[in-house]
Amino acid sequence: MSSFHFRYFSVRQSNAGLKVGTDAMVFGAIINSFGKSKGLDIGTGTGVLSLMVAQKNSKIQIQAIDIQREAIEDTAFNFQNSPYSNRLKEIHADFLAFEPNQKFDLIFSNPPFYSDAKLGASDALNQAKHVLEMTPKALFQKVKSTLVETGSFWIIWPFQAKVEILTEAAKHGLFVQNCVVLNGKPESPTRVILEFGFQSKEFIERKLTIRTQTGDYTDEYKNLTKDFHNKTL
Repeated sequence: MSSFHFRYFSVRQSNAGLKVGTDAMVFGAIINSFGKSKGLDIGTGTGVLSLMVAQKNSKIQIQAIDIQREAIEDTAFNFQNSPYSNRLKEIHADFLAFEPNQKFDLIFSNPPFYSDAKLGASDALNQAKHVLEMTPKALFQKVKSTLVETGSFWIIWPFQAKVEILTEAAKHGLFVQNCVVLNGKPESPTRVILEFGFQSKEFIERKLTIRTQTGDYTDEYKNLTKDFHNKTL
């Protein structure tokens, strides 16, 4: 059975289209859930982001949604076997058709974003990695209707498509609150982590480098993720 072991919980990922990697580790560590009580995890996969947020925030209740039945099976197992099982709920559904009975003050997503890449043989991997029905426009339309006025929406996105996602968000009245550029190695940006909200505000773009030129983890990555890794990097 394929599992990834964190400090306080483990993630079974035998059915997952995407395995736990540095994207999830960094994103989950950066998401700010302070003062939030109702969370929604879009395209949860293994549930790893929900578990990381639940570790940081002992008050938050999170609903985690995914269109893949196999992924939800892993999510359910991971939630039930975590210390936060009473605060986490998995939902097998299409987010674009999801009709919750409440709005959320924290929404986060590591969405499919390889719209221009060649599709592979695995349907699960294709759904997890590629923009099929959930285009940026559809995503922001739905997020806008499920986010409270003072809520935050966090997303991780390819750095080269940063302008595209900022433009689409603005069309739906969502403005950047935080921006963290992820460098795989020094001066090599690969991802951007963005927090959106309905209020326009000034922000300072930050940078985080994951590995050195020689391939070792940087001290800033180690410090960011030290509460989650179950071993010394």
